[in-house]
Amino acid sequence: MIYALLSGAAATGLSASPRQISALGLTEIDAALGDTLGMAMTVDPRAVSLKAEEELVLRPTVSSGDSAAAMAPVVIAGRTRHIRYIRGQRALPEGAVLLRADKDGPYRYTASLPAEGWMAESDLDISADTRGCCGAPEGSSLAKVATFGYSYEEIRKAVERPKQRRDSVYELKGRARLDFKVNITEIDPTLRRNPRELAEIVRTIDAVRTNPEARITEIIITGYASPEGSYENNVRLSKGRAEALKQFVAAQGDIDPSIIKVDYVPENWGGLRDSIATGDWAERDAILAVIDSDLEPDAKDARLKREFPKAYARIWKDIYPTLRHSDYRVRYSLIQTTYEETEGEPEERVVEIIRHPTVTFHTDPVAAGEEEAASAKTQ
Repeated sequence: MIYALLSGAAATGLSASPRQISALGLTEIDAALGDTLGMAMTVDPRAVSLKAEEELVLRPTVSSGDSAAAMAPVVIAGRTRHIRYIRGQRALPEGAVLLRADKDGPYRYTASLPAEGWMAESDLDISADTRGCCGAPEGSSLAKVATFGYSYEEIRKAVERPKQRRDSVYELKGRARLDFKVNITEIDPTLRRNPRELAEIVRTIDAVRTNPEARITEIIITGYASPEGSYENNVRLSKGRAEALKQFVAAQGDIDPSIIKVDYVPENWGGLRDSIATGDWAERDAILAVIDSDLEPDAKDARLKREFPKAYARIWKDIYPTLRHSDYRVRYSLIQTTYEETEGEPEERVVEIIRHPTVTFHTDPVAAGEEEAASAKTQ
């Protein structure tokens, strides 16, 4: 199957851009986070080739750790499937936009979600799922669109040359996530988002360590394992993954090992439940009932595998890998200097650090000619 998506500006605060994701044919991608988290996307169903009973479902989702929220999906349907939806013979997902492949013209999609605290450090993705007759899955892919976070600005002020005394006045926290291969505790620096996350860990530590006005007070690391396999082995994995990140942090130098605290979650059932609850699953309620049951962890995973073999295969492939990770929080004190007046020339000191929201796009470069064409198209 071949399909192409053309993104454009349609949400408040968004504009067409030359950003693109070549693997999915996405271009002119934009997203923004303020009072709401929004994105815009122009979909051209004429570029989607589907059989009569097939459909392609596009769903933007924002997530951070165990928190996730999905935007309204776009359903591009083949001729027969489209007729079934129009006649009410088949139910569309809630809030979905229905388009017919090979026929309907370009559609300007916009969506937004009320901003919540956890979205300040989150990922925006677009899933593309192809389904055949009776809703059978035929293929899926996930495009990383953007990551929301923060940058920091120092505000300096000229003061009289002082005799100084240092006092801790407040604390900031940071967080990142790492992915692990199944049954492995060692950190793979090339796996999925690990290059970005490891770089962010080093950047955070260096930003504090090189700032004479700052001091790291505590680093908290929590290791997670996915539910498949024995509970005893998952205890080993979650502990080992937390220890692996502790060793990585300690290896950065000038870190007191006594301030690194390690915790673990042997099986991340909460993360699995959130993924099922916010996803498109034919047996979602039945699967959630097993997850919420009082069964022992090993028995619970075995029952999912036995009673929902097709869904379990998808869980094993698409969800379990995301549940194998280590989280960390860096707590540090910023030191505000108290001064006594003395003779001498004024000097500058940091009086405030302002945190600014940022968005990083995970997109491919655009050739100069294409970028100019995209810019001209939006003027």
